[in-house]
Amino acid sequence: MIMNKKNESVTREGIELNQFVIDGCENCDIFVLDPTATASIDYCKNCRIFMAPIESSIFMRNCENCTIIICVQQFRSRDCHNCKIGLFSQTDPIIETSKGMEFSCYPNVNYFSLAGHLKATKIDAF
Repeated sequence: MIMNKKNESVTREGIELNQFVIDGCENCDIFVLDPTATASIDYCKNCRIFMAPIESSIFMRNCENCTIIICVQQFRSRDCHNCKIGLFSQTDPIIETSKGMEFSCYPNVNYFSLAGHLKATKIDAF
């Protein structure tokens, strides 16, 4: 978990396809560098978040002015405002009661473990 951080740059590794939670962070740069099974991002403000591929789903709730880059099976959001999402999803995103959301394609991000992370999470890039 990454919880209640303010004005920090935070990096996490060694998650080994477990659930991961980001909650209550403000003005942070967050990098999750290992694939996760599922993830949630709650009550974050003015954060920039990069996550390695996610095997199942990510649920983003009550976030404001965040920029997030994710590769996932399913993306869900509820009660988010003015967030920018760089997304690769195996299914259509589910967006509930959110405003000012901007979506773009997963950016041209490439790192040495990406192919292995996609394989571990069973996400087909094609």
